[in-house]
Amino acid sequence: MADHDDLPYIVIERRSAGLAPFLWGAAIGAGLALLFAPRSGRELRRELGEGVQRLRSAAEDTVRQLQDSVSGTIEDLRELLRKAQAVIGLAVINVNTGHNLGRVQDLLFDDEGRLRGIQLESKGLWRSKRYIPIEKILSIGEDALTVGTDDLFSDLDSSSAFHSILNGNQKLKGKPVITTNGLELGHVEDVYFQEEVGRIIGYELTDGFLSDVVEGRKVMPVPAELTLGNDCLVVPQEMEMQLTDQIEG
Repeated sequence: MADHDDLPYIVIERRSAGLAPFLWGAAIGAGLALLFAPRSGRELRRELGEGVQRLRSAAEDTVRQLQDSVSGTIEDLRELLRKAQAVIGLAVINVNTGHNLGRVQDLLFDDEGRLRGIQLESKGLWRSKRYIPIEKILSIGEDALTVGTDDLFSDLDSSSAFHSILNGNQKLKGKPVITTNGLELGHVEDVYFQEEVGRIIGYELTDGFLSDVVEGRKVMPVPAELTLGNDCLVVPQEMEMQLTDQIEG
């Protein structure tokens, strides 16, 4: 699997306060400082590239901080992050032509929980499955997902090793979460992903309708060791205590 530094980063917009304004403010400030300082074109390109890498590193650090401190800040997690199912159903718009290419049917993640593409609703008689690789997406906004061309689809076949949210053999919704000591913590209802980095940060778990009404759904942060299996998610036994603290708190 490719190193995460080589994976593309995309802009994901959201109309709310939180981490995004800070990151973009830092990026704009750094960019203006470089642009107005006297230096050659080669030096400018090099320093801009280094600035982007530092911004990416800062975002990754924020992800790790959220994962480390999430047991005491579940409400902050829900506020800062976005649910995957909130993206499903958004229109996909070509910003150069105004053409509506369809609607998002699912999100596709790899084994490391990184967003790798968007599956579109199937159209036509053959109803072949298609997806848009993440590097071809311009932005994921509140009301639409934007791209720059109509020529961006890849075929999604049975050999594609992606985890989806709602569809296919590798769908995450409904999968049980089992600890290494054999305790079931619940079933996946949705996932939270970090907008600036585009990766899963937490899983929303359900124990059934009655439990959801009485206790509310639980949010499990992604542990350092996690197995995304065909039939279940396997997590360290310490995750039981974090979820218990949520209910008692």
